[in-house]
Amino acid sequence: MNRIKKKICPCCNYLGIGEDVTCPYCGIALISKCPECKANIRVVFAKYCYICGFRFEDAANTSDGKEGKSKKKSGTLIDGK
Repeated sequence: MNRIKKKICPCCNYLGIGEDVTCPYCGIALISKCPECKANIRVVFAKYCYICGFRFEDAANTSDGKEGKSKKKSGTLIDGK
């Protein structure tokens, strides 16, 4: 069984297609594994890692450039909670 590697935008949950590496909406690098524990992302619209609980949006707010540059201010939540 061939599994498609899921790549998502940690900011807006855009689903990467094919060789996509950057979100066309946010300009942030797509991720396929949790940046914290390296577990595979199993659900496309996941906001948190199912293993360690890392919030994927936090990857978008890093300033080291490893996960891309965020245009959002740190601490701003997508869902308004």
